[in-house]
Amino acid sequence: MAASPELVAATTELAPAVVAILTDASIDVPKPVAAALAKAARDVSFTKSAAVQRLSEATVRLSVYGRIDLAVALARTVAAVPFTGNVTLYEPIRQSVHVARLFAQRAGDAAAVAVLDASVSIPAGWSPLPNRLDGALLKRLQEQPERWERARDVDRASALLYDVTELATMATFGGSSAWPPARILEQIDASIDLLDSVPGFARA
Repeated sequence: MAASPELVAATTELAPAVVAILTDASIDVPKPVAAALAKAARDVSFTKSAAVQRLSEATVRLSVYGRIDLAVALARTVAAVPFTGNVTLYEPIRQSVHVARLFAQRAGDAAAVAVLDASVSIPAGWSPLPNRLDGALLKRLQEQPERWERARDVDRASALLYDVTELATMATFGGSSAWPPARILEQIDASIDLLDSVPGFARA
């Protein structure tokens, strides 16, 4: 299937700004995190699901490692990508916006929260399935001792960051009776704290 002309145009227009954000010289993060950001910067495309997913992952990495300013800048940039009907390609865009917005909100950055309107990046007629708000898509690898012990450090870190992204979605849509907002935020903090114990991934 041919790539959407709108997404090709968005890639041409927005890729330079995305690369500039991801390669900002002031970024000081652990080596594996820096490598992941560099990989995302090398292949910026809104027509390929893997490339767009790496941008969502970059947003949560920047947020967790204290560069909320760059996470917000990245989210603002990708928010300009149009929804063309392909939910798979657009889901990481939505995730980027909602992750950055949540971290900005928790940091008290009202201006960023206002700019990153949560509703703008939600395709018309789309909403998460109820079981998603009940935590159905969370990995929670740390609660599975045998799998946690067998996992490589990079996979432990990836699972924790994945959960932070998913928790941001749950928070954006109000959570559920099983996962009210307070529990969601506590789980985000617990996941980030646990990330500090993973060799090579601790925050400064």
